[in-house]
Amino acid sequence: MILVVEDDAMLRNLMVEYLKREGYRCLPARGHREALTRLNESMDEFCMMIVDRTLPDGDGLEVIRAARQRRPDIPVILTCGYHRAPDRDERVEFMPKPFRLARLAEAVARYCPDNAPEGARQQ
Repeated sequence: MILVVEDDAMLRNLMVEYLKREGYRCLPARGHREALTRLNESMDEFCMMIVDRTLPDGDGLEVIRAARQRRPDIPVILTCGYHRAPDRDERVEFMPKPFRLARLAEAVARYCPDNAPEGARQQ
């Protein structure tokens, strides 16, 4: 399953619906607090996260840090409306907005292949 953290409802729904059509299970979160709740409830079920850098109730990097305390290896795609990448981290793929949904799906496929043990693909 993929945790999708995005405060823009239209973009969040678009990403979730597109990835579902590609066969992935997704759990959306509107912001920092909701993402932390989702992590506490379902951390072991996530094969990766897609996190917006700027959230109205906190920082997307804080969400990543919280997840990495429990799962240091969890892959992350960090989205951001600013075109400057954050400090380099090989475990974070930076994707500046706007981006093509096909590009997002390509990145997700690298991190959550069909045979992912966490079962990212819908059954």
